[in-house]
Amino acid sequence: MAQSNKGVFITTSSYSKGAIEYANNLNGTTALVLIDGQQLAQYIYDFNLGMQVEKVIEIKRLESEFWDRMQDG
Repeated sequence: MAQSNKGVFITTSSYSKGAIEYANNLNGTTALVLIDGQQLAQYIYDFNLGMQVEKVIEIKRLESEFWDRMQDG
């Protein structure tokens, strides 16, 4: 059986300081990614995983240059 040199651990909670230090201090041939609950929620939001857009809100601002030209007219 071959040994893996990459890994991802996901939790809905958070990692202890010791777990983070361990993952960061692995030798250069091993890559270990830790994804905590906050990062997982952000990924779900960013990539729309299991989500549907319910409402889009349009926010407008006055274009001051347009109104300034009208005044100079």
